[in-house]
Amino acid sequence: MSPSANPAPDSPDPQRMQLVEERLTFQQKLIDDLSTALAAQQGDIAGLRRELHDCRATIEQLLAAGLDGEDLPHEKPPHY
Repeated sequence: MSPSANPAPDSPDPQRMQLVEERLTFQQKLIDDLSTALAAQQGDIAGLRRELHDCRATIEQLLAAGLDGEDLPHEKPPHY
């Protein structure tokens, strides 16, 4: 057996190291992409919460004013 055919247990195999480095690079890119997507979703959720809060406030104002839909004038929809 030649020394190059059987490397020492502590010396890394170049092909294996390359594979590990490729996987690490791929995983880091994936983590960055997921982080970006998560940040965008958090922004979307915050916007939806604001809209929901505004809708609820409008409904509460209408109910407090006694406009539950029965006192609205009976008008034809604008497409008539």
